[in-house]
Amino acid sequence: MVTPPSSRGPSIDPTFRLETPEPKPALSRTPTSMSLPRNELLRKTLEARRAQDSPIQSSSRPVPLDTLPPRPAAPTLSTRPQQLETPAASPDPFDEFDLPADLVTPESPIQKRHPRVKDDTPPRGKTNQELSAEVQRLRQDLITERMRCELTKKDQQDVHDRLVKAKEEVERLQSLDLEMREVEAENRQLKDLLEKHQQNMDEIDDMNDQIDRLQAERDAVEEQKEVLEADFEDMKKAADAELANMEEALKEAVDLVHSFENERANIVKENNDLRSEKERLRNELRDCIARIAAIESQRLDGSPECPQQPYVDTSLDEHRPATSYDDSDYFSQPATPRADIDKDAQSLRSVTSARSKQFIELTRERSRSARRLSMRMSGASLRAASVVSAVHAPEVPHIPEEHVEVTPRTIANPLDRERWWKDTEHVKPLLRTRATTRTLRVDFSSDDGNLGSGTSAVRAGGIRTTPTTPAAENAPEKDFLFNPKENEEDFMRKAIGKLRGSIRRRHNELL
Repeated sequence: MVTPPSSRGPSIDPTFRLETPEPKPALSRTPTSMSLPRNELLRKTLEARRAQDSPIQSSSRPVPLDTLPPRPAAPTLSTRPQQLETPAASPDPFDEFDLPADLVTPESPIQKRHPRVKDDTPPRGKTNQELSAEVQRLRQDLITERMRCELTKKDQQDVHDRLVKAKEEVERLQSLDLEMREVEAENRQLKDLLEKHQQNMDEIDDMNDQIDRLQAERDAVEEQKEVLEADFEDMKKAADAELANMEEALKEAVDLVHSFENERANIVKENNDLRSEKERLRNELRDCIARIAAIESQRLDGSPECPQQPYVDTSLDEHRPATSYDDSDYFSQPATPRADIDKDAQSLRSVTSARSKQFIELTRERSRSARRLSMRMSGASLRAASVVSAVHAPEVPHIPEEHVEVTPRTIANPLDRERWWKDTEHVKPLLRTRATTRTLRVDFSSDDGNLGSGTSAVRAGGIRTTPTTPAAENAPEKDFLFNPKENEEDFMRKAIGKLRGSIRRRHNELL
């Protein structure tokens, strides 16, 4: 509360008069004649301080020391409230600027001594004007100090409020410190979990990209699979057709082989008949040779003994008389001395001519049989070749060289070159020089004479031979079917086996 100005009295009575006369009249002063601040709040505060410091106070209305009511304490969040301690005296920020006590305490004018004034001289009192000026100055100083104190208290109250708020904030923050730490730990855990989830999301994205690539590859493989299946179906159909053609060709080849077997049996039968005929002709030839030798051993005059005549070649004309034993012409010889001999020779020539004609006919028949056999074999070979050539081989895809496996080829029965040449040493040069036709010569003569031979030329379809001369011994191919020491049955067996092998090889090449 602010004390009204009428309730307090002035500290110095303005009607006080000193005994010393003054040249000027005393001025009447009132409490309101002093300079007051213009601010209403400051003016009220100054009046309250004046009333508090004034020695004359009203006994009926005491003035409280602090007119400002204390502020209520703010509620705190702490479970255990702390007692706030208010300092006993507010610190004065102007203490460091205080003057010493001898300067602050005013010296009484009565006690003031002048060095040139005698001690027994009574002190001179101040004039009323000086006292009024001093009082005015003191009042101004008092107002300034009171204002300073009021501002200090206000600052102290603000600092106190801020301190209370700070303590409350500290208590609140202390209660939230543990919770803050827990939140920070949970935040770190959530941050780590977020990083893990981010890594998992990156891995999932990579897996999705990989799945997309695999799906694209799978689609490409499916398309390629469909194309390959279509190609496989086409190849399967073509293979079925080729297999059917091959089966038909194989059946035809089997029929040909059966026909060859039957023809071979017929040829073997004919060969046996020819052998028996050969033996019979050989015996007759021996008889003819013996009779010719007996006739030639007779002398011209009929004597049984005569020197041995030289061998006469049977290839000469039998109707021409022998003139080699005498140096005469054919027409210069007499006819009468040889009449008996010509008669016997005529009879002998008639018998010999019949036998020779029969032998020649048989030889021609054997030649015709061999020719027919070669023609049949040639026709069968051509038919087999036409059947095999009609089968078209499927197109084989290109295979890179690094994936090709070369299968080593082995020769089942390599030829003995030296033995093969020894077998052909005794063959006539005509047989060794023929290159395109294999000739089989069957010798019908015995050890005591080479009188005839039967020739059977057999041409195998698609089989070629090379010259079998000593100069061509190192040739890559040889006519291994030819062997002068084997009979016709062995030769036919070998020829049929060779034909089957040729058909099989062509069939494999087409596949």
